[in-house]
Amino acid sequence: MDEFPPLERWFEVRRGVSDSYRYTRYDLRLLSNDGQDELSDELALLIARLRLRRNGYEEWLRYWGNPFPIPSEWKRRFKDRFWRGFVSDEATKRAGDAIQFDEVALRGYLGELMLYIVQTQYYELRIRAVPKTPKEYSKDSGIDCLELCGVAGDPDSLHYIVWESKSLTSDMLGNYPGKIYNQHLHQTPKSFAEMADQLADIYTNDDVMGCFVDEMIDDFYSHPPSRKKCFGGCVSYSGQRFARPDAFSTFVDRFKDSLAEDSRCRQVRLCAIGDLSGIAHQVQRKIWNKLLP
Repeated sequence: MDEFPPLERWFEVRRGVSDSYRYTRYDLRLLSNDGQDELSDELALLIARLRLRRNGYEEWLRYWGNPFPIPSEWKRRFKDRFWRGFVSDEATKRAGDAIQFDEVALRGYLGELMLYIVQTQYYELRIRAVPKTPKEYSKDSGIDCLELCGVAGDPDSLHYIVWESKSLTSDMLGNYPGKIYNQHLHQTPKSFAEMADQLADIYTNDDVMGCFVDEMIDDFYSHPPSRKKCFGGCVSYSGQRFARPDAFSTFVDRFKDSLAEDSRCRQVRLCAIGDLSGIAHQVQRKIWNKLLP
């Protein structure tokens, strides 16, 4: 994730705190459709880095952007690693094993990638996340990302953000903020302890971080809620316009009993990335063209 180029290469980025809606909001807007091809290149390479171990990625680069065919043994390995999140098992089975792609899952995966990239590049207090990289199949249930944030070794600065990511082909957010609210209200509590346990396994030998993580589950359910608990919503959508200023305007009202009033406790990321369907198709084509038939 750290090797992804700066997003300012393609996007105008705005960051700020809204006093009116009491949230922290980052907005991205694609500067030009001309940048979509290069952006899709970098997203495809990022996916390859995340899914292939070092030797596999180096082998992948041998065939990236050149006409040489991939040897059958490597082709089989690459197909297996790029299957989840790209290919629909059910549709492929119905088609007599002719590969059928899952465009919805891929768009969701790209949206989660955008969340991780934005947080890695812009949220200076980010320490680590679970899962470490976006889950490969975006339709899997559960929390999309749990971030541990603050200054390592400073207990007073530590906090955590539970993220829900959505992707849509429209240039209007519509009811997607409401879908994110509902996810946090009704589904996040069912998965939070499992995710927190993953962090606990990481920090078993760290007194400061381990103590904070051990207390996260109690903190999640505490009343009144503490400033440590934060919910986030990320929406990647089509178009090149910033989202309306009143996007996620009801965040405070919907969570008045479960989040503290501090603006840090509500995080919003809105990414206008041009033609989302077109970028997803380009990423799919650039990865899979040499893997078929």
